[in-house]
Amino acid sequence: SIREPLNRLLSAYRFWGVLHNPSTTKPPAKRWLKNMEARALADSKSPRGMGKGVGTGRDFIARVGMPNFATWKFSGGGLPVLSSIDDTPSEQWSGHFEVAVKTLSMFDLVIPMELLSKHPEPLGELLGWKDFSETHVVPSGKVVNNDAATELGDEETLQKMWAANKLDMVLYAWVKAVYLARINCKV
Repeated sequence: SIREPLNRLLSAYRFWGVLHNPSTTKPPAKRWLKNMEARALADSKSPRGMGKGVGTGRDFIARVGMPNFATWKFSGGGLPVLSSIDDTPSEQWSGHFEVAVKTLSMFDLVIPMELLSKHPEPLGELLGWKDFSETHVVPSGKVVNNDAATELGDEETLQKMWAANKLDMVLYAWVKAVYLARINCKV
């Protein structure tokens, strides 16, 4: 499955930055996301960081809160980390993006989570599932459907976040198109 990238970042903030944050004072979303970017960058520079094969890496939470997490995850964890949300992905990322697309292409079904509740049909067709009474379950806390476009603030911030996450935005749009084609273009 794959989430809309900005909604995924907001969800990561709510889960790790608020719900599972032991601090009594919870940081605002923008500050928490900036902190996760810095932690992910530090982890990427560590000889024991995630994806280096010499340890588990101590900072999976930071990776979840960083831009282009889905592309990083589905490309085998080699995608370079942006040094700041003000940076934009560079040409060196194209190979990692291609690997992510090829990886997802190997699956019979990739689910854009925002469409699952309204369009669960492919799960029935491919997996034989019939009970869709619960399509959105969380391990702790309450189910909250995020709307990053309205909750994360001003247009400039959203544009910067979109630019910093453009690989995931394109990956998500592609997955969504394939999912909708599966539903609407049956042969």
